[in-house]
Amino acid sequence: MTDKIPDDLGHAIANEKASLLPDRYYIMLRPSDEDKFHVTLYDTTDLDPDEYGFPHAAEIIIQGFLAMLEEDPETLFAYGAASLEFNKFKLATLEEEGLPIQGVEDNIIRVNFEQEQ
Repeated sequence: MTDKIPDDLGHAIANEKASLLPDRYYIMLRPSDEDKFHVTLYDTTDLDPDEYGFPHAAEIIIQGFLAMLEEDPETLFAYGAASLEFNKFKLATLEEEGLPIQGVEDNIIRVNFEQEQ
């Protein structure tokens, strides 16, 4: 039996779906309580499996991410923390050497809805 989606979550999903572009996979992580979040995935690709019945590699990666998130979140968290620390080190090293640092800070495109983009 499937749980009913709460109205507030249903509205959030409807709003998210309205803003999605075609031909993409989306992983939405929405913070809730401290150190907790909701995960919603969207597939707007309309891709068929390949001739062997396998989905696109991106879908397989998403399934792997979800499995790891569900079965071993501590390792996934540790990878994220290590990546953040490595990026700090890399940024400091590039600055020290006077090398370009564009795009090194992190892999997240940050959007601030309070400021004009």
